Amino acid sequence: MKIFRVKTTNNSMEANSDSKIINFSETRLKRFSLKEKLGRIVPFTKSQEPSFQEPSSFSDTSFDWQFYIEYYEDLSDLSYELAHEHWMVFGKLEGRFPSQSALEEYFEIKQLDLPEDFSVEQYLELNPDLGVRFTSKQYRYYQAVEHYLDHGKWEGRLYRIPTQPCQEIKPLSGKDRVSGSSSSENGHQPSEVDNLKTHSETRLIAFYLPQFHPIPENDRWWGKGFTEWTNVSKAQPLFDGHYQPHLPADLGFYDLRLAEVREMQANLARSYGIHGFCYYYYWFAGKRLLNRPLDDVLASKKPDFPFCICWANENWTRRWDGQEDEVLIAQDFSDDQNQAFAESVVPILQDERYIRINGLPLLIIYRADIFPDVLHTIQQWRECFRKHGIGEVYLAVTLTCFSGLLSGLTDPTQLGFDAAVQFAPHEIPAPEISPAGVLTSDFTGKFYNYKAAAINAVSARVPETKVFLSAMPSWDNTARRKNAAHAFLNSNPQDYEFWLRGAIEKTRQRYTGDEQLVFINAWNEWAEGAHLEPDQKHGHDFLVATHQALRGTHTWGTVINLLKHFPFNQHAHLYELLEQLEMRIKIIDRSFTLMQKLLSQKVGTVVGISNANSPTDIFWNLDSLYNHQKINLGSIELQGWVFSFSSTICTFEVRCDHELVVQLPVYLSRLDVANQLSRSDAEKCGFYAQIDLSRQKFLKPELSLWVMLQNGRYIELGTVHLEILEISNSDISLSSSFSSNDEQSLIDQIRSLQLEDHEQRYELLRKLEAVINGKEEYIKAKQKLLQEYSVHHFFERF
Repeated sequence: MKIFRVKTTNNSMEANSDSKIINFSETRLKRFSLKEKLGRIVPFTKSQEPSFQEPSSFSDTSFDWQFYIEYYEDLSDLSYELAHEHWMVFGKLEGRFPSQSALEEYFEIKQLDLPEDFSVEQYLELNPDLGVRFTSKQYRYYQAVEHYLDHGKWEGRLYRIPTQPCQEIKPLSGKDRVSGSSSSENGHQPSEVDNLKTHSETRLIAFYLPQFHPIPENDRWWGKGFTEWTNVSKAQPLFDGHYQPHLPADLGFYDLRLAEVREMQANLARSYGIHGFCYYYYWFAGKRLLNRPLDDVLASKKPDFPFCICWANENWTRRWDGQEDEVLIAQDFSDDQNQAFAESVVPILQDERYIRINGLPLLIIYRADIFPDVLHTIQQWRECFRKHGIGEVYLAVTLTCFSGLLSGLTDPTQLGFDAAVQFAPHEIPAPEISPAGVLTSDFTGKFYNYKAAAINAVSARVPETKVFLSAMPSWDNTARRKNAAHAFLNSNPQDYEFWLRGAIEKTRQRYTGDEQLVFINAWNEWAEGAHLEPDQKHGHDFLVATHQALRGTHTWGTVINLLKHFPFNQHAHLYELLEQLEMRIKIIDRSFTLMQKLLSQKVGTVVGISNANSPTDIFWNLDSLYNHQKINLGSIELQGWVFSFSSTICTFEVRCDHELVVQLPVYLSRLDVANQLSRSDAEKCGFYAQIDLSRQKFLKPELSLWVMLQNGRYIELGTVHLEILEISNSDISLSSSFSSNDEQSLIDQIRSLQLEDHEQRYELLRKLEAVINGKEEYIKAKQKLLQEYSVHHFFERF
């Protein structure tokens, strides 16, 4: 803070004055808040704010700093000055509450919109992501209610545990049979809360590769120290712009022998909505490979994260080297080995964390086509599981190009399974594409269009047979197959979110209860370019898309794509998506309106405060303005003090372009200044006001500061130099060309169409997409322009 003293030409006065001057650079007289200036000078912190009385004519009595920074978590680190600046410049426009009294007044009305049985405690319990966010005991109720009314009810979040489970679990029979017993007979009786969460929410299961630690067999076959990272790190792009290699970010090149790594993986997956992992299980006639991670999970009981297993029951060959005929280790499907396999998984199926469907442990088999007699094998397994106390097991087979169960056309129950699992990208049609500039002349692989695969997956009708759907964030096995790679190009979080949300929508229509499963390929297939784990290009973007697709907070672009491509069976579902789109458009329109308001305001920066060399002995300071401060010219806060050793100061004045802007009486209590100057007559030297300069033309971007002495003489103290951000009229006029009526008109036209009017609906959606895109691009462009003038990023809340 700069304390200005205007020099005098009177030597005796100068000497006398100097004896009173404090070395402010050493004592660092702090910039007290307005509340302290009005009678309290003891500095306060966030946890202890003094009581005081403010004269309403000179202060913003509606603003409570401590409330503001505690209630809004994104502002928790702001000082009083920055918090108040945020409230004046942005908070009012954003609809934030300045004080608890304003909050309580608002909620007296808004509580009328709550369901009669709404429970804050159960809302936070059923939505743990909110429980982590809303930690303030004092404001937790308000935060939860505000979240539910603004977001939760639109997202379909649950707010109360019903007195009865959401759906009664009954054993199935016949074609849809899950062979035999109830959950209590299998030793797993879900609680009421377990039932609610299980039967109201789709469970996402990600395939998990354990090949991230060395084993003797891989050392012998591929070289000492080989792990999946060996191939990943050596991958090379096959054409200009090809994304290779895929390199890990948060978790690094981890080793799955470390318990800390497995714990971090589980925590990361859980935080983004993944229900559990499906570990690949490698069994070769009594020989297990890559078993260390799963064995450690079983032995340690950590991480506490659901899982199941998929038997990868293929031979291991030198396929990566193009030598598929050279078998490294073979399978044996004799009766003895089939029995031994079943016995080997018994301890795994008994684990309390194991994923179950209607109480039955889920066991997945990768390939059914290579068993000599699959019906006999499955019957043998079921008898073994009953004999060892497991009871009935829910058996599923993956839909691969090898399985013989093409796209779910063959009923898996005919082979003895209870269901099939879609295994993207297998059996997902996608056109081949030819990227420009392939770098290798001996390339023998294929490139496919990822977006087309996503559209084809979502637009396909739900199979009549029991098939759990899947999605993949990306796929590119260049790291393994090199010049013979197969890759789905141009994958991105937005298209993945659309694919996953489409699978979730279909699953919720087709299945109930525990059978609401969707699989993701994969959590960590790094050498196949299929991983949710963060990489150095996308970071957490695919995980965020996963969470948004699961929670129903997906983007408007995903809703548009669903409306374009989802195979609707009834109008109700289409209308539901249109309502979701309307809600998202309202949010965009709110941002757009706020941007328009911002553009209509004048904002600027304080680039300097200079002192005038007038012949007097006056000391003064502006507490509210400082160098490089961003200000809203429509609401500039002026607070400070001015004191003369020889004369009485009556008023403090601000002038702009030689015209008087405001004249303030100098009489507010400033005990802090009186104590620092050791002058009792300096107590009443404060001033405060808010001024509006939004209509000022600013022939010269500066404010001149003056005082009037008791004898009527005017003295210039100094100048506040400003830099004004100019928003052109064309910017504002351009914003007025967007109208929410256009969007609503298009939505109403879509709503009036028949389900079979695909082409008309698609064309209207294309127009609607263009309107929304134009509005968002405008907002982003102007956001970039205004970003440097905000205390916090203005649009991060949207």
